[in-house]
Amino acid sequence: MLIDTHAHLNLKTYKNKLDDVFQKAWNNDVKKMIVIGMDEKTNQKAYEIANKYKEVMVAFGIHPCSDFSQETPESIIKYLNHPQTVAIGEIGLDLHQRQDNLAVQKKFFQAQVKIAIQYNLPIIIHARKSFEEIYQLLLPYRNQVRGVFHCLVFSLEEAKKALELGFYIGIGGVVTYPHAKVAHEIAKTIPLDKILLETDCPYLTPYPFQNETNEPYHIKLIAQKIAQLRNISLQCIATQTSNNVAKLFLNKNSF
Repeated sequence: MLIDTHAHLNLKTYKNKLDDVFQKAWNNDVKKMIVIGMDEKTNQKAYEIANKYKEVMVAFGIHPCSDFSQETPESIIKYLNHPQTVAIGEIGLDLHQRQDNLAVQKKFFQAQVKIAIQYNLPIIIHARKSFEEIYQLLLPYRNQVRGVFHCLVFSLEEAKKALELGFYIGIGGVVTYPHAKVAHEIAKTIPLDKILLETDCPYLTPYPFQNETNEPYHIKLIAQKIAQLRNISLQCIATQTSNNVAKLFLNKNSF
C-alpha cells in the first residue's frame, strides 16, 4: 500500500474528476491520501471530500500565501473534530512569494502551532526559502509539537536540522528529476523511518510527465525512485512509509 500524504484535491483542477482520480489511485495501490487545506475555502472543500470518501484523511490550515485579511487561524478549529482529521496544515512561512508581511506570516504560523499542541495534532509545514526562520520559531516547542516538513528536498543540512527536531521529511516529485542531485542525496541518506511520500498534486508532477496534471497515482513513481536510490525494493518503501504515516498521523505503529 502507498499513501500520498500531501494532495490538493480540493482545488478546482479536480472539480467533477474525483471519482476518476480515486480510481486511478486505487489501481496503482495508492489506498489512502491526505487532502490538505490552505484557506477557508479549501478547508471547507477538504471537509466535504472527507465526508464523501472514507479513504481520505484531511488536514486543515491557513497557508502562508493566503490573503490574511480574509482569514483567521481560529477558523480551522471547527473542522478538527472530524474523524478523518489527522493534522494541521498546510502552515508555515513563504519568503519566495512575499517578504513584506513576514510578521503576519509568523503570527498565523505560531497561532496554528499552538492550536496543534492544544488538539494534539501534527503539523504539515510549508518552508519555502524560510527554513531557518521556521526552525527558530519551532525551537521553543520542540518537545511539544510533531510533524512533517513538506517538500524539504533542497538542502541536506536543512533536512538534518528538521530531523533533529523530530520531524519527518516529505519527498515528492522533485526526487524523480534527473538533475535534482540534492533531493537524490536526501532521499538516499536520511532514515527511511522519517520519510513520507507526497505528490503535492496538482503541482510538481514527477519526471517524465511534467506536462500532465499531477495526481495521487503518481506517488508510485516517487516511491520507485527512492527505492532505486536506496537499492531496496518498492515493497520495502511502501511498507515503511505507510507505517510512518500511521505513527505520525494516527498514533499507531502500522496500518
